[in-house]
Amino acid sequence: MKQIKTISIKCETKDYIDYHELKEFQGGLKERKAEDFQKAQKSILRFGWSFPFYVYDDGETKWTLDGHCRLKVLKELEREGYTIPALPCVYVQCKDSKEAKQKLLRLNSNFGKMTKKSVFEFADDIDLDIDELALPTGEMDFSKKEEDEEGTEEFITEMLEENNYLVLFFDNSIDWLQVETLFGIKKVKYQLGSFADKQQGVCRIINGTEFIKKMLESESK
Repeated sequence: MKQIKTISIKCETKDYIDYHELKEFQGGLKERKAEDFQKAQKSILRFGWSFPFYVYDDGETKWTLDGHCRLKVLKELEREGYTIPALPCVYVQCKDSKEAKQKLLRLNSNFGKMTKKSVFEFADDIDLDIDELALPTGEMDFSKKEEDEEGTEEFITEMLEENNYLVLFFDNSIDWLQVETLFGIKKVKYQLGSFADKQQGVCRIINGTEFIKKMLESESK
């Protein structure tokens, strides 16, 4: 017997809707790449339909205020043989399309900021796949440093040759963030010799004795 493929519903609302009834309201408000649809499809198949559509009904047409990416993913899943059930939706009251646009912009507003550090600390106890996410502050690039991170800057006048240095290489951002959090590593200014230009944010330096102490404490936990 052929197995029926469908998506699981992981949220509940008073109203449900056949997604074929929905029309896109956003127009060209957002730009999307192929990988955005791939991420959305992967998320739906892994976690199910976890968030409802927000719908503006003008009496003639049912417009979806959000979920445009997911709407296209549903069409693709249907082409691939998935059965799409009626999906949870929330009707948003708007007196006209102008008010609907006002509310749409607020729906997509972010009254707060995520940083790489805050995301890592929040997700410390889960299996986090950065490649699956496009966070509200935009697609957060975990391969780049955040130049505006809060924290005290040390100033090191010179990296002298008589000091001993250990260089650690990290090939992924998650491991680096773990070390950064564990050791409280901050951006530093440094200078390669007395007459060289000062540099910032190129390297991270911690006290070697403190490094060993932290490593031993970590292993003992």
